[in-house]
Amino acid sequence: MKIELIQLDKDNYTEALPIRNENVKYFFDSHPIGVLEHEIWFETRYHPQKNINQSYFFYLIKTDDGTVGTIAVDTNSYWHIMKNVCVLRKYRGKGIMTKAIDMLMKKHPSKDWGE
Repeated sequence: MKIELIQLDKDNYTEALPIRNENVKYFFDSHPIGVLEHEIWFETRYHPQKNINQSYFFYLIKTDDGTVGTIAVDTNSYWHIMKNVCVLRKYRGKGIMTKAIDMLMKKHPSKDWGE
C-alpha cells in the first residue's frame, strides 16, 4: 500500500477533522469539534505561514483510499516529539502508522527523538 505524508495547509486542513473526532478519546480536549473550531485552531495555532520558527509540522497520512490518519512532530533544539498520532479505525492493524512514523523520522532526522 502506498503511503504519503502531506503537510497540512489551508487547502487540506479540513481533512484532519473527521480523524480527530473519531479519535477524540485520545485528546486532552476530549469533545468532538466542529468546522469553525477546527478552522480557528488552524488559523491561530498551526497555520504554516504563521508558524514562524517552523517547529511544529503536521501531516495527513494518505493512501490510495484518501486521508486515513494524521501525525505531527514538535521539534526544538533539544528533542523531537510525535503528536496527533491517529488512524481511522478501519485502517488500523495494516502497518500504516508504522510506515508513517518511519517516514516522519526520516523527514525530520534527530538523535534526540523524545521517548
